[in-house]
Amino acid sequence: MNKEKKTIIIEEILHWKRNKMLPHTYCDFLLALYTEGNVEQSKYRKKFSFNHILPFIIALFLPLTLIVTYFTEFSFILQMLIVSIFLIFSLIITAFFYKNNRTIHLSLSVSAILLLILTIDVVEYMTGGNKLFLSLTIFANCCLWIYLSRKLRLIYLLISGIIGFLSLLFVYFF
Repeated sequence: MNKEKKTIIIEEILHWKRNKMLPHTYCDFLLALYTEGNVEQSKYRKKFSFNHILPFIIALFLPLTLIVTYFTEFSFILQMLIVSIFLIFSLIITAFFYKNNRTIHLSLSVSAILLLILTIDVVEYMTGGNKLFLSLTIFANCCLWIYLSRKLRLIYLLISGIIGFLSLLFVYFF
């Protein structure tokens, strides 16, 4: 068997082993068979990529934002600075994923929620909790979600925007 075919078969067996498609003993036997006992798994091992961990890091932004905003004694400016940094980082990651044709659902959702939290907190601080300005802020965020849902063809943003808008109507008229 030529070397190219052996390499492909070994990579496939390692894939089966990583994803637990076959028991480890079977995979080890097949690896020993195809490598003739000279298995160098580090040569065939998939390299670690930071791109696989980014969605999990972004998912931590929401609980961290809530902790920073509601459970710390930081000044308002520092709280909003931290939330702004989280928002900017999540927007950069969303743009990176969008550019590289990867799924942007988690990072876009986190960005939208962070933007909502940031704008509501800033408007509440600036206006002293005026209900009209808070409602306009929520309305603007819902309009942004609906616009993005149309542009990116994401139904969950459309549903979120409509639910937010209907919630505002319900609060004001019922």
